[in-house]
Amino acid sequence: VSASAPTYWILAKIQEIGFPGFFIEGIFFWILLVVSGFSVYFLTLELFPRMKSTLNLFPVIFYWFNPFVLVNIWNRFLYNYMVFFALLPLVLVLFIKGLKRADYRYAIFLGLATGVFSYALTSMAFNILLWLVLGYTALFNIFTAKKTEVKFFVIKFFSLAFILYTLINFWWITQVVAFVSSQAFGRVISSFFTQAGNVST
Repeated sequence: VSASAPTYWILAKIQEIGFPGFFIEGIFFWILLVVSGFSVYFLTLELFPRMKSTLNLFPVIFYWFNPFVLVNIWNRFLYNYMVFFALLPLVLVLFIKGLKRADYRYAIFLGLATGVFSYALTSMAFNILLWLVLGYTALFNIFTAKKTEVKFFVIKFFSLAFILYTLINFWWITQVVAFVSSQAFGRVISSFFTQAGNVST
């Protein structure tokens, strides 16, 4: 849960100013919708540059309200799911822009985005999914690139993005590693994951 601390700290500071809870929650959701919407919009521009600009709004609406999102984001109403919902297209568009423009600055922006949206990374599954998507995108670009220098750039860009992600999020990654290597981890896992619980899930 350490990765969620900055989000709760900011929300607590806003609450201390005197804003009511429903207003803070509304702003939180609005920011997630705006970030995810703009990210999907710009991702669509990157992937389909010849598409009419008026049609670029349809992917945004689909991303917000497709059946998978309705069930897993808005129905489950878990904050880390919601934040990951905004982070994934943002990171993907930064990654693709960096590859297309051969600009290492986008790797820095990507790392900073994971720091700002660290709440999304409170689940290991989301960390794995994030790097599987970026890894797949990198492999696709490596296999489709015709020039060797482009292939090397993709490898260097992916490596830099991962190193910056690790450095920027080092403050909570070290806590996860320390917990996993502790004796308490075994006790928590044995009590949390039971045969009956797994079958019912």
